[in-house]
Amino acid sequence: MVVVAIVAILAVMAAPSYRDLIDRYRLRAATDDVVNVMSSARANAVKLDRDVNVSFGSTAAGWCVGANAALAPTAGNPAGAAGACDCTASSPACTVGGETLLVPPGKHANVGISGTTTALVFDGNLGLLRPVAEQIMNLSSPSGTYTARVTVRPLGQATVCVPSGSPSMAGVPSC
Repeated sequence: MVVVAIVAILAVMAAPSYRDLIDRYRLRAATDDVVNVMSSARANAVKLDRDVNVSFGSTAAGWCVGANAALAPTAGNPAGAAGACDCTASSPACTVGGETLLVPPGKHANVGISGTTTALVFDGNLGLLRPVAEQIMNLSSPSGTYTARVTVRPLGQATVCVPSGSPSMAGVPSC
């Protein structure tokens, strides 16, 4: 009985730390997925020599991010513009280089996202961001305790940092 009581006390003491760990893990997973879409979209834009459009969406299930590449040029004509990816559709066609590039709605349902909600386009020549302006997205943990900022620079690089005023997270620098 003494051992069971000690284990129960330790479990009660560890519960808040465990919830905090799960909260940070969910935020980090969502942040990693958004950065992966941005980085893959930029790399494929340069690789395919075609523009790639990254679109954001929101449904009752949660937010989503998807990317579409412009169609391949035909008959000597230049490649067209990259169409937006409707990641909110029941079966979205978000493809870049023949592969699906999508964070589906509801995958990170408890993580909030704010900031850039318009489409971003990565230029097919150099991977530059259009419009040529820094784009910032803030993601917040399910409890709202933690925040991570994803910044996409005009040259196309996506970086993650913790804004001032938000608790730090291991492995993520401060903004």
